[in-house]
Amino acid sequence: MAEKVLIIYANKETNEYDRFEIYELNQNITKEKIVTVLGEYNVNDKNKTVGKIYEDKLLIDLCSDVYGTRRFNGFIDEMRDICKDLEDAARRFSYEAEELQDYLKENYPTESDNEN
Repeated sequence: MAEKVLIIYANKETNEYDRFEIYELNQNITKEKIVTVLGEYNVNDKNKTVGKIYEDKLLIDLCSDVYGTRRFNGFIDEMRDICKDLEDAARRFSYEAEELQDYLKENYPTESDNEN
C-alpha cells in the first residue's frame, strides 16, 4: 500500500476545521512537493484557510473512512431523489393514460360500447 499524507485545513482567524485532503505519494506527488506547495498556500493572504500535514496512519484511515461514508451517503441520497422523480413521472403517465383512455372512449367508441 502506498504512503499517504493528510492535510487538514482550518480557518486562519478562528482555527476552526474547514476540510481535509488525502494525497497518495508517488513520483509526481512527493512529500517535499506537498510541503512546498502547502507552505506557499499558507503564506498567501488571499487564502482564508491554513493547512497542516499529518502522516499518522490511523488518522489518515479515519479520514478515508469519513470520506467514503460521505460519498456513500451522497450516493444514497441521489438514488432516493431519482426514485422520487421516477415515482412522480409514473404518476403523471398514469394520469395521462387515464385521460387518453377517456378521450378514446368518448371519440372512438368500440363495437362493445355501441352494443350497450
